[in-house]
Amino acid sequence: MKIRIRVAEKALYDIDHPLPGSPAKSIEVQQETMKERAFYVAFLEKLKGIS
Repeated sequence: MKIRIRVAEKALYDIDHPLPGSPAKSIEVQQETMKERAFYVAFLEKLKGIS
């Protein structure tokens, strides 16, 4: 379970801290990224509730 938590936390970190020099994202891509972030936040909450 701890590995899954670390992977989800890393995914959130990567979303919140994009690599410098990354190209600008379209509005659509930004919206999808926010949906992905919301998924990982909810996933982490459930994982932490289980462990």
